[in-house]
Amino acid sequence: MRHKIQSSIEFLLIASAISILCFTATTFYAKNISVNFKTINTLLSIAGTNNYTEMRPISNKPGFLTYFPMNSRVDNQSSVQMYVYGCSSGIANIRFISNSILFNADNVSIRFDGVGFITNLLEPLIVGKNLANISYEIICNSSVLQTNRTYYTYSDAYDNANKTKFKVSIFYGNESILYRMSNTRIFSSVYDDSGCSDVNFFGNPYGVAVQCGTANAWDFRLRTSQCLQQYVYTITYCLYPQSSGYSIGKTETSNITPRYSFNLVVKTRYGNMTARLSNNDQTSNVLLDGEVVGYAKSTVLNINNFTNESYLVYNSSRIITINYSQYMDYVQEFDSINQMLYDYNNTQISYPIRDLLLEDLSKLSNIVNSIVNENVSASKCSMDRTHYVCNIDGNFDYIINITLNKELGITNTTTYYNGSVIKMVVK
Repeated sequence: MRHKIQSSIEFLLIASAISILCFTATTFYAKNISVNFKTINTLLSIAGTNNYTEMRPISNKPGFLTYFPMNSRVDNQSSVQMYVYGCSSGIANIRFISNSILFNADNVSIRFDGVGFITNLLEPLIVGKNLANISYEIICNSSVLQTNRTYYTYSDAYDNANKTKFKVSIFYGNESILYRMSNTRIFSSVYDDSGCSDVNFFGNPYGVAVQCGTANAWDFRLRTSQCLQQYVYTITYCLYPQSSGYSIGKTETSNITPRYSFNLVVKTRYGNMTARLSNNDQTSNVLLDGEVVGYAKSTVLNINNFTNESYLVYNSSRIITINYSQYMDYVQEFDSINQMLYDYNNTQISYPIRDLLLEDLSKLSNIVNSIVNENVSASKCSMDRTHYVCNIDGNFDYIINITLNKELGITNTTTYYNGSVIKMVVK
């Protein structure tokens, strides 16, 4: 009798230890967990059994255990449970892939201390054998465990499985914004040269092409005595535009174009419906096993959340971002010099006006040189002919209208994926 009572106590203690483990796995779903292995091992030892594996963390030797249900029901949720261990401070990244099983989460990542538990819900789509691939990556200091495993579950029909469920996924490509440039002009300075004026037989100065050697220049004259030996009474200043090889302008936030591409996948009991959508092909056929079963149309929902007015100095190989103050300093200085050159071109001026003009030319040159030589180039952007193209951080949100022309048991519905709205209509 005494032995029977002892056996019963041992059984209860073992059951209690197992219950604690199950409760921990359920309660700490997908969270960081620190488990006292000594406590668990002590409970098992008290139970009077040695038939167990001691769960002791081993540095840099991570491992995992997975329970995948062998039996399930269509349109009814079951759970897959995973246990990672063997690292005092580890990271587990787990990915779930299946054509006939819907998982509550396709990707799960947790940090764990010693041991961690993960539970993911699954829902089979077809009666019979459903396969799933689970890929594991466990990072523990310098040690990395990577592997893939295939699991299966046999599924029966559920009594209330009278409608087809589906799951939408979006696989994003590159997403960027194209800006048109406005107020674009050549980013340049002006340099000067001077010499005794060239005059004709009557003492009148020649035009700018003779004075400066090119018509692409400005000139003005000052009265001086230093050229009297040549029987000339003036000195001519020639001013030449000096290109930096850059243009300057700002982005038009009211004239933008989204650039995107993504693959749309709708998992159903009958297989995967797919469509590829982009800014160039906003309407695309929806395919199911190669057969057209409808079409999808995409619209970007939140593009204005990513737009920024930018001021740029750029050429074909480099883009320099500047601030509004730098942009206005250049524009105002350049416009002021242009106006003076227009007013005084091919005229005789005074020395104070000359000094003012040369001072402004020096300021303009310093502005150009400081921007070209010192500023850091933009990193996520490029010039595409007449557009400024910037990759966005994150993803656009889309409105995706799917129109089906084949009866698949799917009713008109609206669902969501990462901020995107997917509207399903059956004709």
